[in-house]
Amino acid sequence: MNSKSIIQLENVTKKFKKKPILENINLTIYQGQSIALTGHNGVGKSTLLKIIAKLIKVDSGNINYLDPLLFHYVPEQFPRNNLTVKEYLTLICRLDDHSKQVTEEKIKAFLGDFFMTHMADTPLNYLSKGSLQKVGVIQALITTPDVLLLDEPLSGQDAKSQRVFIQKMKDLLADGMTIIMSCHEPYLINEISDTVIEINDRQISVKTYEKQVVKEVFVLTFVNEKGDFVVPELDIPTELNVPTEFNIPLELNVPWDQENQHLKLYVPPLRTDEIIQQMMSYGWSLREMYQENE
Repeated sequence: MNSKSIIQLENVTKKFKKKPILENINLTIYQGQSIALTGHNGVGKSTLLKIIAKLIKVDSGNINYLDPLLFHYVPEQFPRNNLTVKEYLTLICRLDDHSKQVTEEKIKAFLGDFFMTHMADTPLNYLSKGSLQKVGVIQALITTPDVLLLDEPLSGQDAKSQRVFIQKMKDLLADGMTIIMSCHEPYLINEISDTVIEINDRQISVKTYEKQVVKEVFVLTFVNEKGDFVVPELDIPTELNVPTEFNIPLELNVPWDQENQHLKLYVPPLRTDEIIQQMMSYGWSLREMYQENE
């Protein structure tokens, strides 16, 4: 993280119907910082994002922007309209003054990255919440901002898209962009945040976040009624050996726990959908799934 401060909030108070939701907030934000805003629903996380983005005014206090900054904001509830995905993103590119060739290249690349190529001609009105959220993220990244503000960015997104999103955030942070997000997912905070701000009772509590070893896994139990026990090549960590009863090459290092011809896989949260699909394609049926903390 860069030590250069770019935004300073001084004694900021915001009220709704004369009742303070944030009161006397003091906060310094640095270039390249990745901040996660945490706290219960309704404590003011989204409000603080909008204040920083200059989308709403404060009732008292000052906000100082030490450089001209380009902000891009992705709301949790992305608005629907009759434009298709491609039409909407084309308009965003025009607003950002991209050429026609660059526009086509960027839209094609981003839709491919987020597994939305087949949705290019679908109106936003007909997209799921998760797909709408992807469009919101894409439009915010078409031109790289100085500060990216995200309100529950993984809301409704599938596991593959979540991994793409996390990698893109890491790449942007490496280039010095600042990220501020409202977030409930511990694994997302662990992946990309260096600072956690907890909002409670109109106040904020700031702490430097130390990366944790992720021990949260989902235990997936499969059964193969055909009896051939062929397992797809799964790139997931293991501390166990493969039983000789299974027809599995040792180099695959498949996590397992044999119970009456059942196979247990210990899978990171972001990869459950992918692993289930792969296992089912090889004739396995999911019998049980639960979360486990080591």
